[in-house]
Amino acid sequence: MNMIEVTMVRIYLSEKESHLDNLLKRLHDWEKLRGVSVFRGISGYGDNGRLHTASLTDLSLDLPLVVEFFD
Repeated sequence: MNMIEVTMVRIYLSEKESHLDNLLKRLHDWEKLRGVSVFRGISGYGDNGRLHTASLTDLSLDLPLVVEFFD
């Protein structure tokens, strides 16, 4: 079995202030990545353990984004 080293990259952005389009264009055009996934955070908790969820009306507002790819 051949083993290869893989690097996983995860970039955290704020939807409101992100430059997602520019980032995706750069990853495709300059870095020549074959695939990238973008996840939109709709539920989670922070240091205090209090659960935060996004309601239907919040889904168009500022949510966290995670851009992930493997190289």
